[in-house]
Amino acid sequence: AIEESTVDPKTKTLVLKSVNYTFSNVMKVEETCTYRPSSENPGWTAYTQEAKISAFTPGIGWKLEGLSVADCAKNATKGLDAIERICENLGQCYSDLFNL
Repeated sequence: AIEESTVDPKTKTLVLKSVNYTFSNVMKVEETCTYRPSSENPGWTAYTQEAKISAFTPGIGWKLEGLSVADCAKNATKGLDAIERICENLGQCYSDLFNL
């Protein structure tokens, strides 16, 4: 996969984009994950995920797309768990550093 990360410090936004290149002649998956301050509470983080899945194999394309959607949902949960652990670790490091 090819991945691109963009950070905008002014808007406090992180955008992660990825595109698969393995089996790209069979199907293509383009995923975008965005982290930004929540409009409901600036102390919270809003997360959005978008995946565009296209299968190019006649007859079984719909099955490949369905399996990919299930995998994307499973991976989204793993990604959110990882980000939460990173935030917790950063918070602990900050607290330790400044004796909070």
